Amino acid sequence: MLQSLRDNLKGTAAVIVVGLMVVPLVLFGVDSIFVDSGPDREVVEVDGEAITETELQRAILLRQGQMRAQFGDDLPAQFTSAENLREPVLDSLIKRRLLARAARKGGMTVSDQHINELLVTAPEFQIEGRFDPDLFRQRVYNVGYSPITYRQRLAEDLILNQKVSGLTESGFITEGELESTAALSLQERDFYYLTVPLAPLEAEIDVEEEVARAYYEDHKDEYRNPEQVSIEYLEVRLDEIAARIDIPEQQLRDQYEQEVAAFNSEIERHAAHILIEPRNDGSEQALLQEIRERLAAGENFTDLAEEYSEDFGTRSIGGELGFTTGDTFPAPFEEALANLETGEVSEPVRTDAGFHLIKLLDIRGAEPPTFEQDRNRIATILKNAEAQNRFVELIQDLEDETYTSQDLAESAEILGLQRRVSGPFSRSGGFGIASNPTVVDAAFSEDVLIEGNTSELLELGPDHAMVLRVTNHEEPRNLSFEEVKTEVERTLKREMAVERVTEIGKQLEAEVAAGKTIEEVAKANDYQWQVSLNTQRTEPQVRRDILTRVFALPRPADEALVSGFTTNTGDYVVVNLTEVTDGDYHGMSESEKANLRQRLAGMASDSAYAAYEAQLEESAKIKRL
Repeated sequence: MLQSLRDNLKGTAAVIVVGLMVVPLVLFGVDSIFVDSGPDREVVEVDGEAITETELQRAILLRQGQMRAQFGDDLPAQFTSAENLREPVLDSLIKRRLLARAARKGGMTVSDQHINELLVTAPEFQIEGRFDPDLFRQRVYNVGYSPITYRQRLAEDLILNQKVSGLTESGFITEGELESTAALSLQERDFYYLTVPLAPLEAEIDVEEEVARAYYEDHKDEYRNPEQVSIEYLEVRLDEIAARIDIPEQQLRDQYEQEVAAFNSEIERHAAHILIEPRNDGSEQALLQEIRERLAAGENFTDLAEEYSEDFGTRSIGGELGFTTGDTFPAPFEEALANLETGEVSEPVRTDAGFHLIKLLDIRGAEPPTFEQDRNRIATILKNAEAQNRFVELIQDLEDETYTSQDLAESAEILGLQRRVSGPFSRSGGFGIASNPTVVDAAFSEDVLIEGNTSELLELGPDHAMVLRVTNHEEPRNLSFEEVKTEVERTLKREMAVERVTEIGKQLEAEVAAGKTIEEVAKANDYQWQVSLNTQRTEPQVRRDILTRVFALPRPADEALVSGFTTNTGDYVVVNLTEVTDGDYHGMSESEKANLRQRLAGMASDSAYAAYEAQLEESAKIKRL
């Protein structure tokens, strides 16, 4: 089932549909964190349908598990923190809700019988080859679901997959589009160019103080310090609470013994693949042989997967599929993977999806880790569980204590928190805590800034809350000349140098246009010059801004085209474009043609899907609460 889902998840849509069946293997020990947790706060309304805090937290948990499964435990904590994932996951939930509504309106559905078949045959819910209801309930509770809500989510996944597949598999490309794209994308240009550098001239310029002062007087309003505030604040962070908790050694060992008892000792294999779909004319065999020859020549599997693989869901990450215990992929795939040594690539393997070249990346999990190896992870889980309870109590105490408080230092002492202060920041934000828009909005609110009150409790994430007071308020003012003298002089030096470089560059451009060669003009004026022949748009030896300019020039008519421009670094470049040769689609190899067709069709599918998604969002009423 997972392979089928993966094969159909391509491009933009892949971020929306989540395969739930893999999650119980990724996460455990959450202990019904979302089940029976009391009233649920709504965070977003989508056309009148609520997305709740529980749904959001559950989706964040799933995303964290998927990221750990894909990248391992070495992924930096900030990448998987609930605070950083909250907004992108919420956006994904909104898109998912809109797509699900569209699918239901389109009459898409999945039968209860099909759901039952998937559940009872899933190895994750079996003991000795038979479906076990208790194991099923335990594992779905561990990821924040009840059996009913898990079935509902799985049914929605399958319906969404139907909808997404119908949209993304409809992309196509015409022969004319292929020819015109090849003509442009593979176009080659011959050109000569010289560079008049800015830096030497800028270094020679001295700006007199009278000139700088006059410039300042004419541009005084540009040198203005915005309105700024400084704040003091008390914050409660789940990670800081957890860091202060010590778990007794016996509790760590008890938890370890529980996990060892439930440990699944099956070996897990980390797989990657290159998928080639069958062709009516059998030409896929030649393509497979071409890939194998390039692998044999020592080329990188990841690079070839990005170039050739027709699994759009994995090609951008080198064909990586994650870990399997031997029952995730079709039987021929698993059998071939099991017979590989680490780093080895299989012969082509046929499944319903097509032909796979499979690479074994890693093997893990034959034995449970020792207590010493697993101690830190277990301690983290238990600390976070206890910290969560303390966090809830502490933010309530913080809200109650500071509701009418005029002195955060006193509140900090009572609550055992650290009083912190920020540097000045404006309405556009600052550094550290002041980079958070919620903090900035609260600091500049009328209640806090004008009335002088302590802010209400600010929830910056599910594990981060704070209150603040303004300690200093600076009105906007013009900066003095002495404060900005260096900046003014730097601005003037730059402007004078650019003006001089442009003057020199235009003079040299005129000489080339009059018939002199780039080489002659460059040598006469002691500037560097270069020639670039048969140059494509991606030529790494030529600066990107020069390539962009050269490929924006019209095709030369009877004689070479001369053009000059200022680069983003201030240098002036004179270009002599001599010849343009269009790319030839018909001269491309069959594999290159297939790659181009596939890439353009994929782009067309992604574009169509993105437009459809944008239309759904535009026509919906989305209210963030």
